[in-house]
Amino acid sequence: MSKRSTKYQIKTRVSGSFVGAHGRVRYELEPGIVSEKDVDPEVLARLIAAGKAVKASKPAEEDSP
Repeated sequence: MSKRSTKYQIKTRVSGSFVGAHGRVRYELEPGIVSEKDVDPEVLARLIAAGKAVKASKPAEEDSP
């Protein structure tokens, strides 16, 4: 059984770059829901720390057809 990935809500458009553990990291994300597996962990950590990303609440529509 696979582990479910956590979803995060990006509040505003964000972009930037920094030197991470594996070299230069550039990112550009639009507002919306992203999966933790689709975003570099260092980027996600910085966005959460800056208040630009929060854990997404589970919308009821997600289960609807």
